[in-house]
Amino acid sequence: MEHTDWFWRPQSVIDSGDNLSPDWNTFSMEYVYDDDSGYLTAVKDGTGHEWWTCALSDYDEQGRITGFEQGNDVSTVVDFNPETGLVEGIEVSDVGVGSQDYGFGYDRLGNLTSRSLDRTSQSSLSEACGYDALNRLETATVGTTTASTTYNAIGNIVTKTGISGTYGYGQNNAGPHAVTSADGVAYAYDDCGNMLSRTEGTNTFSTTWASFNKPSRIERGANFSEFTYD
Repeated sequence: MEHTDWFWRPQSVIDSGDNLSPDWNTFSMEYVYDDDSGYLTAVKDGTGHEWWTCALSDYDEQGRITGFEQGNDVSTVVDFNPETGLVEGIEVSDVGVGSQDYGFGYDRLGNLTSRSLDRTSQSSLSEACGYDALNRLETATVGTTTASTTYNAIGNIVTKTGISGTYGYGQNNAGPHAVTSADGVAYAYDDCGNMLSRTEGTNTFSTTWASFNKPSRIERGANFSEFTYD
């Protein structure tokens, strides 16, 4: 059960037995907000233990969170580019363990071109991303390993590293952008574009849809789940 304030912000969450206990079977959460700004400043359990805290000074002028602490003494600082608003860095510090520093680079259109991870206890990682003229991700390279993606004339993925063969479209009552085959899996759709079946080898997962396009039954062999709506 969730309790909200007059602004429909969650105030607390308790189990169906109305229990307030740190036990995971009867877990509860309380949300604390600043009265003036309305910003969330703390998340506590039923015993008052703080699982997450954020000082008002850790909110910037745009209302973005630039820093917070978790109940296990892990603190996080987020650095935003003042002109674009994009995240440029995230520093995570764990008392007694060390820190992890994440860095992000972008092109002038806002596409992510690089990201890095520097760790005090493990080796560092870096990734570079490449895009085509339509700003679609084409390559992602970590060290000497590159994952690639190709597209057809209408923007559908044709090949992707890690998926054998090519993607198929348009068969089995599918629209032009609905995947009908990929990596040995076949898909079929109804006239509304809802997926009717997914076949992987000898296993077929089938879905029955209600008239209002919500699933009413999902089955595989003798196993099934059914759904009803009000």
